[in-house]
Amino acid sequence: MILPSFQRVPCLFLRKTVQFLMIIHMKQKNRKYEQFPKELTEILEKNHRDSVDSSVCADCSGLCCIQGGPGILENVLFIYEAYERGELVRRDYAFETGLSLPAFVARYFDVCFMPSSSGSLVLFYVKTLTQNGDLVSWHAIDSYGSKNPELIDRLGKSAGCVFLDRKITEWPDGEPGESRNCILHGPESNSCLTEKPVYCTFYSCVAPFEIRKPDVALATAWVDALAESYPDSTQRFNNIMAENIFS
Repeated sequence: MILPSFQRVPCLFLRKTVQFLMIIHMKQKNRKYEQFPKELTEILEKNHRDSVDSSVCADCSGLCCIQGGPGILENVLFIYEAYERGELVRRDYAFETGLSLPAFVARYFDVCFMPSSSGSLVLFYVKTLTQNGDLVSWHAIDSYGSKNPELIDRLGKSAGCVFLDRKITEWPDGEPGESRNCILHGPESNSCLTEKPVYCTFYSCVAPFEIRKPDVALATAWVDALAESYPDSTQRFNNIMAENIFS
C-alpha cells in the first residue's frame, strides 16, 4: 500500500532516526581506543576544571559547533574509516560516497601546518555547512558572523560543523531546547583519541553558551604536547596522501 505523503514522511524520519542511533551504538560498542598520553590528559583536566557537566552539553543547541574544531591526522584517519563503513550519518545531509582518502580530506577539511616545539603539526579544520547545503572553509565564517559578508550572502548562513547530526537553523542563536549532537562523539572522546577532533575535546564551557577562553600558555602547551605525542605528522600525512593518490 502506498501511503499518502503526510504519512510517509514521519515513517521515513523514524526509520532514519533509528538507523542513526543503531550505527552510533554499534560504533561505540565495538571500537577500542587508545587513551591520551599523560601530558595531554593533564592539560585537558586543567582546561575542563570547573566546566559544565556533560548533561549541559547534551541539551545544548550546539552553538560552539558553528564551526568545527581542528583535528590531527589520527582523528582524520579514524573519521575516514567510519566513512568507508557507512557510519557517517546525518539526518539532513548525505556525505558524498566513494571518495578516496585525499578526496575526502579535500572535500571536508582545510589542511594547515602549525609550528611547535617538536616540529610542524598538521591540523585539519572541519568545513562548515551552510543553510543552503554548501561547504565553506573554516576561515570564511566565525562564531559571531562572517569574515566575508559577500560569500555568506551568496551561500547562506552557517548551519554548523558538517559533522553535526543536523543543521543549526536559527543562526546564530540556536533554537531553545533543541539539542545538536556531534556524530563523531562517543563515551570515550574526553579521555581517548577517537574520531572526535582533538580541539573539540579540548574546548569547554564555564556556563551554558559561554566557551572558556584558555590562556596562551595552556594553548601553547596543548599544541606542543600534541606534536610530541603524535610526532612527524606532516611527513606521515604527505606519505599517506602520496600512497593513496598513486595506488
